[in-house]
Amino acid sequence: MKSKSMLMEQASHGTPLLPIGIHRLHYSGEDDVFFYLHWHSEIEFFIVQRGAVVFTIEDQEYILNENEGIFVNANELHMARSHNGMECQCCALVFQPVVLIDNVNSPAYAKYVYPVLVGNRILVHRLGTEEVWQQEVLNGIKAVCAMPDDALEKEELWVRSELLKIWNLCYHHPNRKISQEACERRNYKLKRMEPVMQYISHHYQEDISLQELASMIPMSEGQFCRSFKEIMHMTPIAYVVRLRIMRSCTLLEETDLKIGEIAQQVGFGNISYFNREFLKVIGCPPGVYRRKNTETE
Repeated sequence: MKSKSMLMEQASHGTPLLPIGIHRLHYSGEDDVFFYLHWHSEIEFFIVQRGAVVFTIEDQEYILNENEGIFVNANELHMARSHNGMECQCCALVFQPVVLIDNVNSPAYAKYVYPVLVGNRILVHRLGTEEVWQQEVLNGIKAVCAMPDDALEKEELWVRSELLKIWNLCYHHPNRKISQEACERRNYKLKRMEPVMQYISHHYQEDISLQELASMIPMSEGQFCRSFKEIMHMTPIAYVVRLRIMRSCTLLEETDLKIGEIAQQVGFGNISYFNREFLKVIGCPPGVYRRKNTETE
């Protein structure tokens, strides 16, 4: 999705030969946002070891308590913040899909990895302690996260085998499987929606009406809203607002423009509305985001 490029995480995880990152995170009760809205091409498993976290994936929020975790698919927008200001300790396990099966042209990759990456097989996001298989997944994540930093390459075979066990459990307990026929229908709808997405990406600063967008398909406004939400998992208005917020993040990082000027430049006529929507999408006020993302190391 074109707008997502503005929030892509730039940091690499692991090494080219072993693209796995283990990030042990500790936040005091004074911290609010752990990490801002971003996405990356890697798969991520995240577990709360102490405290509680509000974890957002795309437009869905999950409250994770101690010993609970979450699966984040490649290319999904996500962020995390403390729940009720609690002190938290967490671990994020991030890795490239090729860690599971390194030959992307193999039948095994096509059967067990690719369908998840493209959304034809929807895995469970929230991992709790109620079901045995989820407990096994969480135990596997904990075991890998407990490894010393200097042991990752030495224990590469063990790490890969643990990740395969985790993946096997998640793969065989999907939240939803999409039939081939349904995939073809979705691909058709995506193709049909392309002119709308291109128009929004070029005119997001302007006033855009539902009638204007629906006429490009063409559909009635009601049909258009239902179809758009089915494909993008949010309403057209929410998508436009999010795109404006993403663009504002770039301007906050790369320019010295005042926040009010940025709000107008990305299409918000009201700075209060901009501040409110920015906080909702990113998890902090624009001024805080600018300060934290322009600090010199």
